[in-house]
Amino acid sequence: MSDKGSVFRLSSEDWGDFSYQLSKETDRGAALASAAFLDDLLAALIEAFLVDDRGILRKLLTGPTAPLGTLNARILASYSIGLISQDESHDLAIVREVRNQFAHLPRTISFDTPSIAKAIAKLTIPHLVPNEAFDTSKLSNRQLFINATSMIATFLDKRRRVIRDRRVSAPKFYIELTDKPA
Repeated sequence: MSDKGSVFRLSSEDWGDFSYQLSKETDRGAALASAAFLDDLLAALIEAFLVDDRGILRKLLTGPTAPLGTLNARILASYSIGLISQDESHDLAIVREVRNQFAHLPRTISFDTPSIAKAIAKLTIPHLVPNEAFDTSKLSNRQLFINATSMIATFLDKRRRVIRDRRVSAPKFYIELTDKPA
């Protein structure tokens, strides 16, 4: 099954643009772009899992009153229905926290600002890779954040593609009326 007709479509150009943005952006831009991309990936993952009804999906996932229209709601829903792991949920919440600090603090901040560095130090996913393959102790806070968001994005997109191929249409239920007791 392709993404044609999906509410949230992702292409190879989106991935290329995501990687480019992260390498060229300021710390604020990288945090905002990472969170936005992960937000869209979560929406696409949820969409791939739910029944194939574009109208309902739009109401659930898009617009100012959508129940699953925020990053926080998508994280909670994805975890609660088993689409993401506890580690992913944890790290996505940290990405959201970092994004909110960059978005709402008016002063100049960076990945080395103490409150942001403290949040980044709590990331789990980059540390799941064995040190001999990927030594996280040598990464700057920016590199650690970007690696974490890139890893999460890869996990979410892979899972989305697997789930989307198993997607079903809404079932139709029929009630048979009879005079005979069951």
